[in-house]
Amino acid sequence: MEDQPLEMAGSEPEEKQKAGSLEKQVRDLFLQGDKKGAQAMVEGLCNEYNMADALGKAVVLERFSGLLNPEEWKPGAEYMRLVIEPLARIFEAETDAALVGKAAAMLHDAAEKFILFSDYASATQILAGVKAKTSDRPMNFQGLSPKAAYAVMED
Repeated sequence: MEDQPLEMAGSEPEEKQKAGSLEKQVRDLFLQGDKKGAQAMVEGLCNEYNMADALGKAVVLERFSGLLNPEEWKPGAEYMRLVIEPLARIFEAETDAALVGKAAAMLHDAAEKFILFSDYASATQILAGVKAKTSDRPMNFQGLSPKAAYAVMED
């Protein structure tokens, strides 16, 4: 019998590869104009989240983070909406405080991006949803980034 290291299912390198593949597939579908295909992949991630335990949910949220903050390109408002809408549904339904906090931080960061896109309606909707869900929980939001605050003042 050969001594070969066994890689456990769900290990970090496997998850990173899976996440990178998802990011690339969603990006490629979106940029090729197949928005329904990209949306179906993101919805599949929602289904994965709904069926996961707490640890699995944290992994899925990391995958959402990868979709919202891709390394290879800077998505615009339309792509961000495609990812944010399912994430907002997950956020609204979640009851675990740690997962709520993680999702809230991701939504807050996305709202800042919408401000930089001058899409104040989307930013307001996101921030209002975060505030409504987290008003009874202590959240440590330091406010908008200087870049986002400057963009609001300039508009």
